[in-house]
Amino acid sequence: CRDCGTNKPTSEFGLNRAKRDGLQDYCKSCFLGRARKVRERRRAGLIPVVVPERKTCTACLVEKPASDFSRNASLPTGLYWFCKPCTAERARLRKYGLEPERHAELVADQGGRCAICLRDRKLLVDHCHATGAVRGLLCGPCNTTIGMLDDEPDLLIAAAPHLRAATRAEVPA
Repeated sequence: CRDCGTNKPTSEFGLNRAKRDGLQDYCKSCFLGRARKVRERRRAGLIPVVVPERKTCTACLVEKPASDFSRNASLPTGLYWFCKPCTAERARLRKYGLEPERHAELVADQGGRCAICLRDRKLLVDHCHATGAVRGLLCGPCNTTIGMLDDEPDLLIAAAPHLRAATRAEVPA
């Protein structure tokens, strides 16, 4: 290893096809240590991050403008690996088991609108916290309201007369 100066078996070195022997110059432990130091320096702002104007998403393999990626100062490009739509798609799959095709069906079935207020807003996945089952797509305010009412339909029903009465009542001066 060029870093620690010890002779180690080849299994202790990572692969590098560009090298004649096919191995990294540094052993795996030294390589990880060097990478950790670079990450720490980059996060501390000691190594400037030059954000490219365009980048290829590693999920959909489409080249997109940098604005389509989330920022990540710990990465060499300063941008996350996946574009924002692919990141959202992966999160829906991980959190709710919602496949992209099923999500597209829900959007189409609801006409791209919130299942409660029918407004044309950004849609979030509404799910039952007890079972994890996906119930549909809601806008942020509707999803938050259901969550604040602990997913209890009776509380939502009880709130309706209160809201109706308050709407008709005069506001005190």
